[in-house]
Amino acid sequence: MEESLSFLPELAAVIVQCHRLSPQAATLDVAKMIILIFSQTSSDAQQLISAFLSEIIGTTLQVCGVDCNTLTLDGVPSIDVTRLADNNEVLGSFLGLLTQIIRKNPKLLIGSSCPLPSLFYCGIAGLTRPESPVLKAATQFLVHFITQSRENPELVSVVQNQGLLLVAQLLSCIGKNSKSSLMLSLF
Repeated sequence: MEESLSFLPELAAVIVQCHRLSPQAATLDVAKMIILIFSQTSSDAQQLISAFLSEIIGTTLQVCGVDCNTLTLDGVPSIDVTRLADNNEVLGSFLGLLTQIIRKNPKLLIGSSCPLPSLFYCGIAGLTRPESPVLKAATQFLVHFITQSRENPELVSVVQNQGLLLVAQLLSCIGKNSKSSLMLSLF
């Protein structure tokens, strides 16, 4: 493992550049593997992985049309629904990446520069997508986010602030006969 740390900065830079130029689910899958493998190593690698994750998150939010800087009256980020719909596969893979991180190493997200409310909102927005893989990834992310919030005050505040929005979205999805069997794991 130590030998592979020497090429980690170049590998991370290549993946970030590829993701910026042409966001693909496969790029996020590779990023997920790298983050999970190297997040448990030395402190030097930890800093690089944190910066790498922040860059991947920022780029993906931008690609999916989530604007962290512009908030609605409810305090949630504004979202470009057309861009979100055009990037369903990327959104599904992104939520899968976030699910694995919050399950296996939540400290990477907590206490970092990652916009936790925007990530939670991305999960809520994923519930509106008609594709089963995206809906499943969104459901899993939200379940693990809420589960981890029991032990992390940063996550608790996000869940409390956006919980009403989540409940409203769940009721809307159930009322519209969406793939509610996938959302039953939330209950």
